Amino acid sequence: MFAGATGPLVAAFVKQQHKGNRFLTVANFTACMSIQHLPKAFVFGAAGFVFSEWLGLMLLMIISGAIGNWVGIKVLKTLTDKRFGLLFNLILTLLAFQLIWQAMH
Repeated sequence: MFAGATGPLVAAFVKQQHKGNRFLTVANFTACMSIQHLPKAFVFGAAGFVFSEWLGLMLLMIISGAIGNWVGIKVLKTLTDKRFGLLFNLILTLLAFQLIWQAMH
C-alpha cells in the first residue's frame, strides 16, 4: 500500500509548480492522477480482472466522484490561495503520517 500511494507525492510536486494558485494546482493534480490511473485499468484488464462483475460499484464510484467534484469546486471558490495552501499542506502532512503508520504495521 505504501509504495502504491503516489497521490501525496505527486500532489507535493504539483503544488510547487503553480506557486499557490489553487485552481491550477487542483486541475494539474487531477490531470496527473487521471493519466497515472488510466493505464492501470488496461493492465488490470490484461491481467484478467472482470470489470463487468463490478459495474454497479464502479457506477456508484463515478457518481460519488462527480458529486465530490461539484462540492469541491464550490469549496475551492470560497477559499483564498493562501488558505488553500495551508489546508493542502495539512492534508498532505496527515496523509504522509497515515502512510508511515500503515508501513509500520
